[in-house]
Amino acid sequence: MATAMTTLRLRKVNVLAGTLHLAQMIAILALSNDFTLPITATYMSGPPGSTFAAPVTLLETPVGLTVAIFLGLSALAHFIVASPQFFGRYFCTNFCLRHCLYNLPFLQLFRARAMASI
Repeated sequence: MATAMTTLRLRKVNVLAGTLHLAQMIAILALSNDFTLPITATYMSGPPGSTFAAPVTLLETPVGLTVAIFLGLSALAHFIVASPQFFGRYFCTNFCLRHCLYNLPFLQLFRARAMASI
């Protein structure tokens, strides 16, 4: 049976997820090498319907660093959501939105019609 998601449990899950993402970021930075992938662009060389020019390499992006930045941003977002300054607003907004949407009169009418047709 699923346990209820309380505010304390939600905060702990966010801190745990942020810690795991931070550990993954450190591991990626420690284990990555200098492998890069090119980001290219292809431009038209004439009027519509003509052939394309040769692809141009815009930049080389290091894969390990890019993945580590993504994981770091994810960890930061989890820590911000779990912080005392933002957690109350995050939890209240999500709870109130779900509560308000569930209790909108026109949705209650649809639910009543759906239950009557069963």
